Formats: sequence, structure tokens, C-alpha cells
Amino acid sequence: MNQTEIIGKQQLAKAHTLTSQLNQKESPEITESKISGIALPFVVSFGSMMRDIFRLILKKVATSTKNARLLIIESEGHMLPIENPEKFSKIINDRLQKII
Repeated sequence: MNQTEIIGKQQLAKAHTLTSQLNQKESPEITESKISGIALPFVVSFGSMMRDIFRLILKKVATSTKNARLLIIESEGHMLPIENPEKFSKIINDRLQKII
């Protein structure tokens, strides 16, 4: 079984939680004004193969504040920490080294 099949199986095993996930309220509520008020620098990132809807949302988050930096990770999707943890760790470590 390859990684895609394994991840698909894991997602199907949790399918019963989908209704709850879709009906839950964010707590605290996430608004553009709250995001734009974040004073610390932060990175918004996504894989270039991520679904369009998620890319649109994350691009909006990144442009809602002057303190955000957008990082698009080539040839990756939504599950980078699970599918390629070594690459994910390297990206995080590289970013931390730039601010330390």
C-alpha cells in the first residue's frame, strides 16, 4: 500500500466526524480584522498542489496583514507534515534560522 492509499484509508476511517467538523464554530471567531491585528511576523504556507479553495483562503490570510509572509511549497499538497515530514521539518528549521 502506498502513502496515498494509506492516507485515504486514514481519512475514510474518520469520515464519521465530517458532519461535526463542518458544523463546528471557530472559537475564537477568526475574522479579517483579527488576522490583520497580529503584530508578530508569521508565515502562511501551502503546497502548490493544494486544492484551490484552500489556496484562496490562505492567500487572503497572507495579504490581510503586513506581518505575514506567503510561502508556496512546490510539488506538495495539503498533507505535507504527514506525507513528507523530513521536508516539512527542514522548511520549519530554515524559517526559524532566519529569525533567530
